Amino acid sequence: MGVPVERVNHSFTQFKDEYFPAWRALIHSNPIAAELLMFFIEHMGKQNNAVVVSYATMMEITGRSRATITRAIKSLKDGNWIEAVQIGTTYAYAVNERVAWRTHANQRQYAMFSATVVAGASEQKEIRKSQLKHIPVIEE
Repeated sequence: MGVPVERVNHSFTQFKDEYFPAWRALIHSNPIAAELLMFFIEHMGKQNNAVVVSYATMMEITGRSRATITRAIKSLKDGNWIEAVQIGTTYAYAVNERVAWRTHANQRQYAMFSATVVAGASEQKEIRKSQLKHIPVIEE
């Protein structure tokens, strides 16, 4: 008997078939909301369904106004596609784990415990051009 191998899902997201009619309806009724939802799913963590992203970045990604993003987020929340948790002046958006997830089905309930943070170029005061240097290990 060997050591149990941890199963990891690489490079794919799982979707429940029963939600495809709702996906089509969302795409038809609110394409910007559908675009944001796909962005959230694309960037959510491998072991969670959450992503932290500002309105400024969502505006950059979609090329839409703040008011349009606000309406799209409201549509996603009202439709139970996402939950939004305020963190200071921004939000963590958690995709409904019954709709899409990246981990094993028995781990989906942990979707809200960590998040991937996405910061757009316009939000960065200074982007470092140089690579981090090697930090030597100091032996005790």
